[in-house]
Order: sequence, then C-alpha cells, then structure tokens
Amino acid sequence: MVADWHFMDTGLREVYPSIKTYPKQVGGKNYTIAPLRENRRAVYVAENAFSGAWGYLGADGRMVIQPQYSSARSFSSGLALVSKGDFGDDFFFIDLGGMKRFEPKKTNPNLVDPQAVSDYAPRLGICTVAPMQNDNDEDDGYYAHYYSASGNSCGKALWGTPFFKSNAYARKFVDGEERTCIVTGSSGAGDVEVGAVSEVDFHIAQWGTPWVDDGGVMHYSAQLTDNGIGVGSQYPMSWEVGDFSADGYATASIMSPNGMMKFTGIINRQGIFVVVYQIEGGEE
Repeated sequence: MVADWHFMDTGLREVYPSIKTYPKQVGGKNYTIAPLRENRRAVYVAENAFSGAWGYLGADGRMVIQPQYSSARSFSSGLALVSKGDFGDDFFFIDLGGMKRFEPKKTNPNLVDPQAVSDYAPRLGICTVAPMQNDNDEDDGYYAHYYSASGNSCGKALWGTPFFKSNAYARKFVDGEERTCIVTGSSGAGDVEVGAVSEVDFHIAQWGTPWVDDGGVMHYSAQLTDNGIGVGSQYPMSWEVGDFSADGYATASIMSPNGMMKFTGIINRQGIFVVVYQIEGGEE
C-alpha cells in the first residue's frame, strides 16, 4: 500500500499531487520538509510505507533529479551530499543537474560516515571533512581537511568545524603551539589561512558537525545530541534549540542556572525568551 502522505501549502491546499511521500528526517532534523535552496528541494518519494528514495524538485514542483538516493541534503554552493546503498556508505556530492562531483571517501580510505562531511559553505565553496577518528598515518594527526568545490585540498587542521560566514574554528599550530583559533577561508583560490588568531571558549567548538538552520543561525552539539547549542550563551546549563525562522525566532528548552527549573518557549536570536509556555520544577 502506498503511503498516503502529501504536501500542503499554508492555505491547506495540496501541492505536488503526483508525489506520495512519507515523514523522514532531513539532515539532522526530525520529520520536516526540506527547504527550497538554489531552486532545488530534496524530497522523499515513497513506494510504500517501508521503502522509497530521495530526489529533488525544482521551484516549479517538477522532479528535476529523479529519486535514487538513500539520503539527501539541501544544496549549498551548487552542491549537495547524497548517499546510495542500504547503509548509506556510498556518499558523494552532486551538482544541480544531478551529476556526481566530489567523492570525499577518495580523500581518506577510513572515512565511512557522511556525518563527518559538512555542506559547502555558501558563497565560499569550502567543505570540511573531519571524521571522529583518523587512522591515516600520512596525515600526522591532522584529521580535519578542507576542500574546494572542485574537490581540491585547500588546507588542514588538527581539528576543525565547518565554515560559517567565511570563518571556522580550528585547532592548529600557531608559533609552535597548539591553539584553538579562527580560520578564515578565502574564496576564489580556495585557500584556507589562519585569520584572526584568538583563543576561544572550547565549549562552542566541540566534536561534531555544527549545522546552519534556515534562519542563518549556526547550531552546535556539545555532546553529539541533536539541536544542542552553545554559542557563548548566558545560560550555563544545558539547553535545546530548534530551527530559527526567517524572522528570528525558535523553540527552546533551557535549564535555569541552578539546574532546578526548565523553561520551554520561544526565544529570539539573542537567546531571550519572548514566550514561555511551560515551566518544570521549582516550587508550585
């Protein structure tokens, strides 16, 4: 039986009527619709409730890249990471026409997890490949590598995050010492150079792959859990933040400084609650 799920617009009118879909994860986010980016929208097309494949719709709702992938990300800088196979172990970047371009696995024989590969930074055209463990003896401990849109190597670091607005956090040797610093990517030549070198609070640059939501806000996972965020916030306890909307608001659950109460509601880009609709803990 084909899954009876369809797309609707904000007026509750059905769109893409020929497409049968099914709730799936998009990137690191649970059960949502992929955004339209660069006139392409990743879409899961269901054969039934148990099988299907990812393809891409154009802005007009026509299928421009046929469903054939076991997972798919949104496009960025003209490229999107997709995977094939039952275990998603065959992953590579495609262009807007669906042609295979850069294959990260060819850069490191020990690279097995697509989550170790970032999207290409918008307008900058640099992606970060940073597996949790690097057993490549030739790298001398450098496990984060940066690649241009053409797949050419353009830098490396002992550890590093993906780029966001031309900058990334990285662990590099500076004046003979290991330091966590800011790395600036230069477009065009695709080189990666150490820019404004400064020590940073390490909690904003933990292991894992940060992601950028549709509101242009970068999220970090301090303990490799979905939607964990820590960007120098005023909240010392754990907090969870959803995607920011284009007008700058997101759902959030934040613990009080003493760890006794949990507030759930809507925050703005400064991390300040504008609506609190649930409070847990504390005195009645």
